[in-house]
Amino acid sequence: MARHLWRRGTTWTFQLNVPKSSINRFGATPFRINLGAISAAEAGRYARILAGYATVQIGGECMSRETVSRGLAEIASQLKDLADQKRRANFAILRESGALYELETYGSSPTDESAAIHEQRLAVARAEKATYQNMQDRLDKIGREIVHDGDNWETERQTYDRMVDRLAAQKPVAVNLPTLSAIAEDVIAGKEKALGAKSVSYIGRLRRSVRAFVGIIGDKKVSEYKPTDVQTFATTLGLLPKTWSTDSRFRDLLPLDVIKRAEHVRGWKPISRTTVAEYVAEFRNVWKVIRATYPHDVLSLAHEDLWITLPRSASRATERDGLPVEHLNRFLEVAAAKRRPDDRFLPLLGMLTGARLGELVYLQASDLRRHDGHWTLSLVDDIEDEDGTLVERQVKTRQSRRVIALPDIISTTGFVEWVQGLKGGTLWPQLFRTERPHATASKRMARLMKEAGVHVELTRTFHSLRHGYKDYLRSMKVEIRTIDLQVGHALDSVSASYGSKTLRLDEIDTLARLPIPVGLDLSVYQTPKSVKRLKPARVDGCQAA
Repeated sequence: MARHLWRRGTTWTFQLNVPKSSINRFGATPFRINLGAISAAEAGRYARILAGYATVQIGGECMSRETVSRGLAEIASQLKDLADQKRRANFAILRESGALYELETYGSSPTDESAAIHEQRLAVARAEKATYQNMQDRLDKIGREIVHDGDNWETERQTYDRMVDRLAAQKPVAVNLPTLSAIAEDVIAGKEKALGAKSVSYIGRLRRSVRAFVGIIGDKKVSEYKPTDVQTFATTLGLLPKTWSTDSRFRDLLPLDVIKRAEHVRGWKPISRTTVAEYVAEFRNVWKVIRATYPHDVLSLAHEDLWITLPRSASRATERDGLPVEHLNRFLEVAAAKRRPDDRFLPLLGMLTGARLGELVYLQASDLRRHDGHWTLSLVDDIEDEDGTLVERQVKTRQSRRVIALPDIISTTGFVEWVQGLKGGTLWPQLFRTERPHATASKRMARLMKEAGVHVELTRTFHSLRHGYKDYLRSMKVEIRTIDLQVGHALDSVSASYGSKTLRLDEIDTLARLPIPVGLDLSVYQTPKSVKRLKPARVDGCQAA
């Protein structure tokens, strides 16, 4: 078969001389088809099949040179697609086998799915591989027989024709494919239009992940990325500083340049594995659409299905602790002495509800509502901006849109009295004079905790109030479904998701009447006329009424 192949660098070309008996019809110039950069074994298989196809076609009475050449190019492209399908099945087998090994060894898989699901997928992948392998072997055999025994190829012609027809029925490989950055922006713009212009957080994360991938791997045609590229992407992300996208020392630099700059910067901390996983997941959200747009040209295994190992250079996921009661008291004592409403009440609300800081930052006066004698915070509706325009409420997940029950003791802390004295709008206008209200609030809370002597980098932060609150509800024997609805976590089963998607009145009553944790001291919020000490909110430089 070497006479049908020649190689230049890493690229193989198929060549077939025209039989002397057919030179009058096809000319003396050999048929040549570029096979691309493939292995020698694969090039040999392609050559045998293409030679068999050419033998059949040249023997036809109505075939022109152009028809034969076009057919050879089509079959070569479809053989490549067949090899890609087989390779995809191989990677699926490796992925599912690896997940089963993780389950057997560590009791968990990378996707937290059951062994039965992984075994079913493994069986499907093996069946697909067997199908593709059988087709490839059959074509290889028939092509070899036709070439070596041209007089007797008629016995295999019908089978060969069926196999070739099956390949030719597949969509041809596109030539003018877009670059990743171009098609990714189209995909993201489509999502932005569907979700609304105010969904800036999610859309921003998608764009940031694609920019990072392009900055690390390069901006290529979507068909040119390899299975190892996403692993390289994740591994390189693990070398970045935690604040690489916000630190002024690294801002506007490409990831590889950030890594070089960080070598000369002291005190930076590595990005977490959780953040690396989020970047990869967000990139895959975009890639799934690209892969569906070009299903015959883009390998899903390269980015969507391949099991990615998170780099050890990245820091481990943060495991936060709840604050003991004595630390809660010190934190609340410092907060209650502040005149800014956000400094004073955000720690109190975080401790009494377990709500995320990002949820509390966007609270408005209209979110405080009365339900059957108890006070609640409603995160269900969208919010109004300063112009009265409805803006999508920024929440972490779909389950975060919920009703939060406040304990009855909230009425003694001055919070309800203070909110009722407002004319409306956001509760914390001072935060919204900054570009990133949530980040500003996080820094202020960290300063308060450091002032109280209870802050521990990463492990004891404002988010620790959420961990402590969930422990408190468990100790009070509150039902799991009620706890998850209160804190905005997804319900853990299909049966639990049936019924009301927010707290029922009886659940609000249960949560509102719970006693506060033993030893917790709220007297610092219960001082008579303490609310009058609060610094009035200022909007556009004017003191609010």
